[in-house]
Amino acid sequence: MSIHKTGIDWQEWSPEALDRAREKNCPVLLAITATWCHWCHVMENTTFESEQVAEIINSRFVPVRVDNDRRPDLNARYNMGGWPTIAFLTPKGDILTGSTYVPPGQMVDMLNRVADAYQEKGIELAERAEEIRNRQAEAGREMASAVILNESIPKNIMKAIEGAFDPVYAGFGVQQKFLYVPALEFLLADFRRTGNRGHLEMVTRTLNAMREGGVYDQVEGGFFRYSTTRNWSIPHYEKMLEDNSGLLGVFIQAFGLTGEKSYIKTVRAIMGYLGKTLFDKQTGAFFGSQDAVEDYYQLSVEDRVIEGPPSVDRTIYTNWNAVAVDVYLKASETTGVLSYLGRALGILGFLTNHCRADGGFCHYFDGEPKAFGMLTDQVWVGTALLRAYECTGNRRFIETAKDTADYIQSRFADPNGGFFDVTAERQEAERLPYREKPLDENALAARFLNRLSYYAHESAYRRSAESALRSMASDYESFGILAAPYGLAVMELLEEPVRIAVVGPREDPRTEELLTSTLKAKDPSTLVQVLDEDASPEEFRDFGAEPSEEPRASICIGDTCRTTSSDPLEVEAAIHEVEQRTY
Repeated sequence: MSIHKTGIDWQEWSPEALDRAREKNCPVLLAITATWCHWCHVMENTTFESEQVAEIINSRFVPVRVDNDRRPDLNARYNMGGWPTIAFLTPKGDILTGSTYVPPGQMVDMLNRVADAYQEKGIELAERAEEIRNRQAEAGREMASAVILNESIPKNIMKAIEGAFDPVYAGFGVQQKFLYVPALEFLLADFRRTGNRGHLEMVTRTLNAMREGGVYDQVEGGFFRYSTTRNWSIPHYEKMLEDNSGLLGVFIQAFGLTGEKSYIKTVRAIMGYLGKTLFDKQTGAFFGSQDAVEDYYQLSVEDRVIEGPPSVDRTIYTNWNAVAVDVYLKASETTGVLSYLGRALGILGFLTNHCRADGGFCHYFDGEPKAFGMLTDQVWVGTALLRAYECTGNRRFIETAKDTADYIQSRFADPNGGFFDVTAERQEAERLPYREKPLDENALAARFLNRLSYYAHESAYRRSAESALRSMASDYESFGILAAPYGLAVMELLEEPVRIAVVGPREDPRTEELLTSTLKAKDPSTLVQVLDEDASPEEFRDFGAEPSEEPRASICIGDTCRTTSSDPLEVEAAIHEVEQRTY
């Protein structure tokens, strides 16, 4: 995070900072900012440059500033509805009040009001804030074992998505337009299940509107974070690895379903942007984001070269890089382009070799791994590991995925079902007031564990996935279209997946050719693995197959399996036929 010199005595979030607030008997002023956030820079250069503001903050508060991307655990607890966030906290970390962007004049008034109130009624305010936090924690402890997961859940979420769809300009909502990748993925998954062309059209109309609007950079490639207008015409100019990776996956799926060549052209343009601007040749991974500098994007192409591009956050975020791994592997599956596979495996190698310790992954790498103990990193890397196993047949990926799943279950599990966002050790070390159970991360954890249960032949993973989804069943409807990841997870748990084994010697080129054809033909929810000479008898029995020198595929739903020849065209036809039966 770029920190300008001001008169404010900013500190990092730490137990020492909270202790100082307790000793000083004053609130903590927590500022959550981001390198890509335009209004964060504005507030930095106006409000926080005010000598009067600085004097009040230093004398009446303990000022703490953190980066949103580096500290998503703090953002999840204290964000006040956008960036920058200004949160006033008790020395125990409970929320008193807060706001987003505040201009200098208003900031002086706000600071004095909060400080005066705390001076007059500090004990009462602190007790009230702690009571609210304890009530919320108690509400989250309710057992959900009696909840039955059924088709009504994805149907309810689909109604929310349909209701939010903009029939005029596409996308969701009728004001600012965000990308909402999970909602698009949910629509595509439903189309593959039901053949509802209206849901496919919602996706294609949205992709076309985004690509033809100002939210897409027609010159340098890549998508900006959101549009400030309903018609996609005026973007907010930051570009995020997370958003662009997510959209890559949607365009790849849309291409596979429609054959629309412009979609694969957009895929290449996004990859071109990521490779040119965010790729770090030294580590082989991606940087996090590019700053929003509106003036730069108003320049002509020639003047852009002279001006120089907006700055890049050179932090390597584990979860976002794992998203990129997953979608690059999807691109390799769909197109057969080996360079996509190579890029993905290179990133995954960096994550597993440099961002991991004691079974768990860190949150970011900045010369060294930092911030261990966050669920988001474990579930995204686990998802990427399963995709890598699917694409390569290399068993070391499934072993690392199992280690990651075991780490999740041992360090993040809530006895009442589901998973907390941080480990107990991280909560204690960082003096966080509580542990949260985020819907999206629990949904992704469930998808990861459910898929792993089939690859690893361990039903305990599936039971853990079901428990996680049950634990969130009473809350999902309040999330609206943001519950799409949960809907996907429930949908996958309720359905018997199509499972495909490519049987044959791993070094045989025909086996590789058959695997490539299988990956290209299958749906994203279909499970694929290679059964070679290292496979166990149990694995062969599971697919009704036997070791064979002649490569072939075994395609199963439940206990019913069909074995094909080594002809890739026959395999593709058989896959489509079996998958159609599940719709």
